[in-house]
Amino acid sequence: MKLKPVTIKDADFLLKLKNDPEVRKWAIVTHEKILRKNHLVWLGKKLKERDVRFFIILDHDKPVGDLRIEADGEISIRIDSKHRGKGLASEVISSSTEEVYAKIVEGNIA
Repeated sequence: MKLKPVTIKDADFLLKLKNDPEVRKWAIVTHEKILRKNHLVWLGKKLKERDVRFFIILDHDKPVGDLRIEADGEISIRIDSKHRGKGLASEVISSSTEEVYAKIVEGNIA
């Protein structure tokens, strides 16, 4: 597993992850489908924030998810539905050398 920095070229992959029904179900901000135009505005802003680290998770050089670490240490991880249940998110978290935390909706066992 590797991490590569997110670029605007990753927008469609990220939008696919964000609009996955299982991801929307557990979202903290909104459960509504995200429109591409709104996603591009949000992503453009995130990419300009110097204190946010944003990565594509690669498994055998194929994108399988994303990891975002905000300035305060809050993390967000999404794994593509075809790759869930393989321990990738746990591997990403356990490989971190910094203190991070996540907000998790009650009932989100994964």
